[in-house]
Amino acid sequence: MRLTLAFALLALPATAQDLDLLPFPVIEVAGEDAEAEWHRLRDAPGTPVIIGDADAVTSLIDMFDPQWDEFYPLSPQEVVAAANDLAFPGALYDIRAAEHADFVAWMKDNDYETDLPETFDPVTIAELDMGRWPFFYIPPQEIISLNDWETGRPVNTAYIAILPTENPWEAPAYLRFGGWNANPSPEIHVAALRQWFNDYGAEPIVIAHDQMELWAPNRPTDQEAAIALAITHFHYDADVVLQGVGTISALAADRMRAPYWYFWWD
Repeated sequence: MRLTLAFALLALPATAQDLDLLPFPVIEVAGEDAEAEWHRLRDAPGTPVIIGDADAVTSLIDMFDPQWDEFYPLSPQEVVAAANDLAFPGALYDIRAAEHADFVAWMKDNDYETDLPETFDPVTIAELDMGRWPFFYIPPQEIISLNDWETGRPVNTAYIAILPTENPWEAPAYLRFGGWNANPSPEIHVAALRQWFNDYGAEPIVIAHDQMELWAPNRPTDQEAAIALAITHFHYDADVVLQGVGTISALAADRMRAPYWYFWWD
């Protein structure tokens, strides 16, 4: 089931009454302090995740309206259990392979020409957007999803959810994140974040509206490993390349050099 979500975005700060509609406690902080506060809260019980500014929180509150229960029928615990049965990235590639087959068939049915291969192979598909290695590329060294897109400065107010789990990779299950457009389902997100936590110690620092950032204290140490990771990240989130850094190689360099990994689904 695919669905395009329409969100009513408000400019006003969330009120305490609004935040009470969420099934977990939420802390309000100055936007410029959110990153440091998140790192501090990592030592406290639960899992902290920055859930964005007032606009993003308004969208999140809407997602917990009962009208969305049919779209998100699983409890967080059931999402985690489903994720535990998934092998990553194989489960993601199976989904992308089915999407690829549907798209190629549609192109043929409508007499359109395409350079895409008949069958899906994650490396072959990624090579179409590989590009050259950017030797002098220096990525941002701080989270970017809390910056105002017009001014480039941090938003005035940010909110941090304290989720009832000690496993940070489970955050998408508690935030009803994913399952629309090309954004993977919550269980795929949980399986992905579990894998990247095990491989790199990566944890979600921001999950807000259509964005996610991971704090990655450990990262690939050579180009080969970085490109392999970037290929998986590309199939997880093609927009981060096609509407972002431009090439798989640029994304790989970012994953080697940036302490925060940014994702965005249109």
